[in-house]
Amino acid sequence: MFIHCDVSVESDVKNAVDTAVSIFGKLDILVNNAATGDPRKPSIVDNDSADVERALRVNLIGSFLGTKHAAR
Repeated sequence: MFIHCDVSVESDVKNAVDTAVSIFGKLDILVNNAATGDPRKPSIVDNDSADVERALRVNLIGSFLGTKHAAR
């Protein structure tokens, strides 16, 4: 099963969890395995606040949203 999901968008995460539950009846496990970063910008001085905000949305908020909706 594949469900396109931007983990930084709560409605996408909710839809992914809801779809999995509707197909399988329940969730037994959640793997929060999304991350982002720009290998072309390895130094902090190469990044701007938009780069950091995107990384936080995916790497931190995405994990939170996955856990939140899987726990329902």
